Amino acid sequence: MCEFVERSKIPYMGYSLRVDTWRYTEWAAWNGTSLRPIWSSLVGVEMYKHDASNTSLSCNMHVNACFDHFENKNLANNPTYATEAAALSAKLHAVVASQY
Repeated sequence: MCEFVERSKIPYMGYSLRVDTWRYTEWAAWNGTSLRPIWSSLVGVEMYKHDASNTSLSCNMHVNACFDHFENKNLANNPTYATEAAALSAKLHAVVASQY
């Protein structure tokens, strides 16, 4: 939440979804009138794989213990993960829509 900026004046808003093996974020233009994201106007997408095979670090055997070590390569536009990206995007939009 932006404490010092009027919500109607925010140009973009980021929304993230965290599931067992991914963190997925979309940065959308912000409609200051309706106070909702404009999903058709994305300015950025991030998708990071979070699983034990994704790093050589032991992380105390807990995947979330080394959260930052997983986010070194943005896979959002990698064609190999297009199916996962589409599913995560749909889930993110559904979660955000349920908040209104």
